[in-house]
Amino acid sequence: GITLMELEDQNGDGRANPGELVRLFISLHNDTDDVLACVGRLSSEDLDIVVETESVAYGGMEPGGTQVPMKGFELRIDSDILEKTISDPYEAYFSLTLGCDADEESVLPLTIPIYQPSIPVDDGMVVTLDRLPPTTGAGTFHLQGTITSSAEFIEWMEIRVKGALQGPVVFNREGGRFEVTVTLADGANTIEVTGADSNGARGSASGYIFRTTGFSPPSISITSPSSGDFFVCGNLTVTGTYNTGSGTLSSIVVDAPWGMGNCPVTIIDGTNFSVDCGDVVSGPAGIYDIEATITTMDGVQAVDTITITVGDCS
Repeated sequence: GITLMELEDQNGDGRANPGELVRLFISLHNDTDDVLACVGRLSSEDLDIVVETESVAYGGMEPGGTQVPMKGFELRIDSDILEKTISDPYEAYFSLTLGCDADEESVLPLTIPIYQPSIPVDDGMVVTLDRLPPTTGAGTFHLQGTITSSAEFIEWMEIRVKGALQGPVVFNREGGRFEVTVTLADGANTIEVTGADSNGARGSASGYIFRTTGFSPPSISITSPSSGDFFVCGNLTVTGTYNTGSGTLSSIVVDAPWGMGNCPVTIIDGTNFSVDCGDVVSGPAGIYDIEATITTMDGVQAVDTITITVGDCS
């Protein structure tokens, strides 16, 4: 059996939480026919948990008896331990090495659950969010949690993401559970849950999800003129489509090498552009490449090129 005591930075919930110093009293039961005196050494398999008191002596254990040590194992839990998992609770693995009298040492596996802390604001009402994933690529998230209150009913609940009100909130009084689908913006999303019961006690909890978006490169395509078109005299108009991908548009440049240079670009809308490249008579006859380049604010580029033939206009 295991008994846990919170020592430092505790919230009084009687469970192991991030940032706490806790003391474990691990009781042993003697199933042998001999009187045993054992020493236990506890080690953590998780680098975010430091065993500060790692050795504990057990007094003499009579056959069939159970012994609780006078001194417990002390564990310091890192405040960021839950950021690497979405398990609720997170099961931390330990090894308890026992040496009893002259017998060979035995190694016993041990798990201790690490819980997300509850945040009580007033006596009588506690709001707890289920574990949140640190990141997601989705635009919505099904948020769930628990409210405990001694009052007759929950008066109101409010859930905001980055200050924006979400809802509606579905609440089950019998199970004390609530749930709501929230909308997530790109990047950091701070989630705040507040409420009050019919006795006027208030409770709140907060969480954090970072929404990631996969990288998408920009693209550009010249739609007119078509590759291989023949021009003799007159203005040449270039049209095309573009997409900024994951970035933000910085510029579109179209190069006409027969003398006009970089043609003035008109952005028609979020997907189309046009260019007046001037009179082809201003350049000599020949075969020319028209090159369109899109550049995002991050410096990522995409290029499309077509080849046209310009005839002698003399």
